[in-house]
Amino acid sequence: MGTAGASSEEVSRHMQERPRAASNAEPVMAPLLALSADFRTALASFDPALVPGDTCAALVEELALVGKACDAAKARAAARAAACGAHKSRGHADAPGWLAAVSGTTTAEAKEAIEVNKALNDLPATAEALAKGEVSMRQAVEIAHTERENPGNEERLLNLAKQSGISPVRDEARRLRLAACNPEDLSRRQREARYFSHWVDNTGMIKFEGALPPVEGTAFVSRVERLAAQSRRKAADPEHFKAHAADALVSLVLGAPENQGHTPARSEVVFLCDLGAFRRGHAESDEPVRLLGGSPVPVGVINAALDDAFVKAILYYGSEINAVAHFGRHINEQLLTALKLGAPPTFEGAVCATPGCGRRFGLQKDHIVPVAAKGETSYANLQYLCYHCHSDKTERDRKAAKAPPPLELGPAEL
Repeated sequence: MGTAGASSEEVSRHMQERPRAASNAEPVMAPLLALSADFRTALASFDPALVPGDTCAALVEELALVGKACDAAKARAAARAAACGAHKSRGHADAPGWLAAVSGTTTAEAKEAIEVNKALNDLPATAEALAKGEVSMRQAVEIAHTERENPGNEERLLNLAKQSGISPVRDEARRLRLAACNPEDLSRRQREARYFSHWVDNTGMIKFEGALPPVEGTAFVSRVERLAAQSRRKAADPEHFKAHAADALVSLVLGAPENQGHTPARSEVVFLCDLGAFRRGHAESDEPVRLLGGSPVPVGVINAALDDAFVKAILYYGSEINAVAHFGRHINEQLLTALKLGAPPTFEGAVCATPGCGRRFGLQKDHIVPVAAKGETSYANLQYLCYHCHSDKTERDRKAAKAPPPLELGPAEL
């Protein structure tokens, strides 16, 4: 059972059940646990509206020290618990996962907090400052990493950390670490570390993150910021610079008119819109209008986007999608797009059509009535099947004389 939210009495009872080898710690731990419980109770009852502003400011400064000291003590205790395997009795296979669960942090942050304690064994000054709340765990991590790669800078970074936030420490630590690197090796590491990833957040926004080597990254950022600055100066009602930077990024990638010299990139942006909603100009509650795989959008957004060559709008009525039927194996772009939508009216994306299969990856296009049996290439006669289901269906069709026999290759054709 986890100890998150456990009372001081529960923890004290747990300590009493431990071997007597730990008895020396009990006189210290008992009052500490009691103080912790009382402190949390006091914080819960605190109402800032009843306290003068100056007193609140003083409390913020004190709580900042307490918070940093608590983070340090928590990390030290977690490192000890991990070394003893105590996390396993609480239902966690690894210590970082347990610490992240009880702390409400990421596993990466929890792992870093545990590991930095090992490094601080060789950095007593930083360890002492961290325990007193004079520096934060994040600052201590920067100092430890820098001391590992460029020894002899602990005092310098520690003094900076005691009188500033994380940004100056991080910038100086990075400068010191880079100064100790071999340029060729650093360039190779930077190149290998480039990446780009994207996801949809809980509001339907497309979010992304990435990393570029300095040369390409500097040129990229410079261009985005220049376009953003130009856009902001021209705007009648300028928004936050980050908003203009987002617009600048889109213009660079998609080739907006003001970004001459760039060819518009082909896009897979697909709008799904009920035909009635499209004609009416707005959607009713039972007429979903949205991006394929994304968030709902107003009908007006589709109308505004239709002038762009890289936007597709799929109009449907109930469960019907009008697609051009033709014969032969070629599947035109409009029909292929319709197939990728999945079954109407939900349009949750393509899935293997075999009942009970449900696979969504490695799908292959299949003619329900094979082309060899005069099956047409139409929306009604096409489906997606996974590799295994497609192979099984092809074999069944062959046995039923609906598909051509396997091609027999001679030695010269192998």
